Amino acid sequence: MELDLRWSHHLLLPCEATSVRRARRFAHDALEQHDLAELTLAVELVVSELATNATVHARTPFSVTMSGDDDAVLVKVRDRSSTPPVPAAPTPPAFADGGDDTSRIGGRGLGLVSHFSSEWGVQPDATATGKTVWAAFNIA
Repeated sequence: MELDLRWSHHLLLPCEATSVRRARRFAHDALEQHDLAELTLAVELVVSELATNATVHARTPFSVTMSGDDDAVLVKVRDRSSTPPVPAAPTPPAFADGGDDTSRIGGRGLGLVSHFSSEWGVQPDATATGKTVWAAFNIA
């Protein structure tokens, strides 16, 4: 997705659990700075999911870029893993049959990204040493 950028903010984070919270706060502050409070819940949730994926699955440092114009906000999370994220297949709730199968917990983050963003995608790096997962949010 291309924007006619009016603003952009960038943050590099280490691969550690506290980075997810820092990424979420970074997104919140960027939206607040640009008077986009109406997007806060959706963008924070998506940033949290993408940062979690970078930390748990890519296991590399990652960057978060927030940019926008008059029509949309674009979130990009870049990590150093070339393995693309795979959305989980729809499944019934883990406890629907009364069992206690906790092995199915997780894997639904990209479904949340898809639900809360206008569109999203994955862009492999040209050098195949990483990828960028992006999500766009229309400004109402």
